[in-house]
Amino acid sequence: MNKETIAVAAARTRGAQYDASVKTLLRYPKLVAPILQALIPEYRNYTTDQVAELLVPSGSPPVDDTSVMVNSNDTEVSSISEKLIRYDARFKLLNPVMSDKEHEVYLHVDLEVQNNYRPTNPKYPMITRGIYYAARLLGSELGILTEKTDYANLEKVYRIWICNENIPVHLRNTVVSVQLEKKDLIGFADIPEKDYDLMTVILVHRGSPANDEKIFRYLEALFKGNVDGICEHIDIHDDQDIMEEVEAMDKLWKGVAHEHYHKGADEQRKKDEAKLAEKDAVIAEKAATIAEQAATIAEQAATLEEMEREIERLKNR
Repeated sequence: MNKETIAVAAARTRGAQYDASVKTLLRYPKLVAPILQALIPEYRNYTTDQVAELLVPSGSPPVDDTSVMVNSNDTEVSSISEKLIRYDARFKLLNPVMSDKEHEVYLHVDLEVQNNYRPTNPKYPMITRGIYYAARLLGSELGILTEKTDYANLEKVYRIWICNENIPVHLRNTVVSVQLEKKDLIGFADIPEKDYDLMTVILVHRGSPANDEKIFRYLEALFKGNVDGICEHIDIHDDQDIMEEVEAMDKLWKGVAHEHYHKGADEQRKKDEAKLAEKDAVIAEKAATIAEQAATIAEQAATLEEMEREIERLKNR
């Protein structure tokens, strides 16, 4: 195995480790809370600490000071007649707007990080895939597994997609939300919003550099394992597990960034070499043209000189 092959394999391993670390971080309530607080309207009036408390913890009680992780529900949804889909982080949390002392209502959230915004095989709009995932997430609330069959029991779902790379320039540093809305075509139908506002898809398009909106600043810090940057949004110093995971992310990010830097430098070097080669080819072509023109001029000069000698010869007769 040559050095280049080994380097590629190592880069893929580090990339996979980095992706796995991202998914791990997104299972901690404290780290998910700033994202939900910034993107989901139901939590706009809550602090990130309050949002973290609304996330449903796992069934296993924490041991000693071990961090409670988000109850990540089944990450695969399938049926005989429908396509198997996988969720990165699928969980639920209390809906503070719809809940009261007698009834608890939940929001179901699927949070995923998408590195490549422009899939190539097959090609499809990201928002279309997001709508499909959200619809399947909503549909999974009813059926044999949940033992729920009453449509009145459906609870709102959010599909949040954080897009990192290959984002069109005009979409970078933007957030878009697509949801169900009522439109009166004839007259006015007084239908409660809670009966149809059951599905929202949110696409977060990151950019580099990130703008000053807090969601982009937080994601920048989170995905780089920047403790100080994260703590601008929520304090994690008192949680040893989270601190260790974030520090691991910091190391992975630096490794990935180092590879990207050198990859970018190599690509730039190849581009520069290609440009120089192109310029050399142009110069060589121009030189050949000049040489050809010089040869033509020399030939014409020789012909002219021969004509002048012929004229002189005729004059001397």
